[in-house]
Amino acid sequence: DQLFGSSMGVIGATFLWNLNKRSYYRAVVSKSHQEVDAIHDLVFRTKTDSFMRDDKLVYKFRLDSLKKILDYRFRVNTTGANMFVNVKFNSRTNMRYGVNITAYDFKFRDSAYTFDQSDPNYNKWFVRWKSDGTGLTIMPYAQVKWQALPKLSVSAGLTAQYLMIADKASNKSTSNSELIQPRLGMRYQINKKQSLNFGFGVHSQMQPAYTYYFILPGNNEPHNVSMGLTRSIHYILGYDLAIGKDKRFKTEVYYQQLSNIPVEKRSSSFSLANTGTGFTRFFPDTLLNNGSGFNYGIEFTFEKSFTKGYYYISTLSLFEAKYRGSDGVLRNSDFNTNYAYNALIAKEWKTGKRSVFNLGGKITTAGARRYSPMDTAASAKKREYIEQDSLKNSLRFGSSYFRFDLRISYKINAKKVTHEFAIDFVNMTNRRNILKYSYISEAPYYRQEYQLGFLPLFYYKLDF
Repeated sequence: DQLFGSSMGVIGATFLWNLNKRSYYRAVVSKSHQEVDAIHDLVFRTKTDSFMRDDKLVYKFRLDSLKKILDYRFRVNTTGANMFVNVKFNSRTNMRYGVNITAYDFKFRDSAYTFDQSDPNYNKWFVRWKSDGTGLTIMPYAQVKWQALPKLSVSAGLTAQYLMIADKASNKSTSNSELIQPRLGMRYQINKKQSLNFGFGVHSQMQPAYTYYFILPGNNEPHNVSMGLTRSIHYILGYDLAIGKDKRFKTEVYYQQLSNIPVEKRSSSFSLANTGTGFTRFFPDTLLNNGSGFNYGIEFTFEKSFTKGYYYISTLSLFEAKYRGSDGVLRNSDFNTNYAYNALIAKEWKTGKRSVFNLGGKITTAGARRYSPMDTAASAKKREYIEQDSLKNSLRFGSSYFRFDLRISYKINAKKVTHEFAIDFVNMTNRRNILKYSYISEAPYYRQEYQLGFLPLFYYKLDF
């Protein structure tokens, strides 16, 4: 029985100064707050009766007891600034240089209770997170946009990234930097309707904040504070075709090379590149930046801009996503559904001088997600779904993902404020899309968990 809550807030301001006729300075400063908290109770049940249904034996249960087994609260506060100077040298050349700075304040608390008799913490509470930390990222950059030829435009830049992570209690800290990260974009206008584009970039990224501060059982301080930045190199080649006055077709092929991905020190299939596909947390062992991976694919887009009261857009993506853990085996990523398709259409009618009625729909479908067979013995001990590590992502769910959403809205444009009333019908067909498998205490010891079913949402919005 899970109780989950979250909160967030952000406030910011923008400053703009005209330095002279050709240049200006802009600064954006902001503060943000994000927090999640949860309490989990374990439900114990007792068998009371049984009966046959569809030639299968089904048991009845009654509630035996509830025991609190998890209590956590994670908080991340940030203070950030983006400052840059923009200079226009002439009609063909424009330059921008500046810096992005973000300061982090972390607070992570997590305690759990175990019923696993083989666990040293059996029948007692133990701490997994108890850290107050700080972080700092600094990203200076410079970029130039140049109309090299009447049909050729070039955008080139250079950035760097510095990251510092520290734990207040243990005084552990680490700093990492990527000093040279070039970016290049080129666009060639073949004629009035057709163009080609090319992109290249080197990027780096910090890890999810809580992964730095997990405390291994038996320790009293975080052990992954020293993790470095994940690195990726992107290549993109695209083609754009204008069709008439309001339609466009675009296709892009891309390749992304990933390196320095955190993987476990011991040999395993784990990679931090796989996190984020579900609502489950993970508890990292000692991690090193030794993992790798790659993504490649092709995307097609066909769209009509808003004319004659309606618009639509349709996109298809075909791709592969692979990775290597510390065991060196090349596997499918959790994200490798192989294809994804989206279609969106909306129509607008004016119902008065200041009012508009809008009707829209969206279809989303994707290939079946991948999962791993259950390690039954380990799952019974931990009372949660534990994967067979050597067979990571060797299976797929039996059906692909599909969702159809419908939206109806009515907007009134008053003199000083705009009122909007809307109803979103999420998952109109009530499709039971599989999210994951979870552990249960009866054979076959797992069951399917499903994503959101049909859900109508009403909202009222004011813009002023």
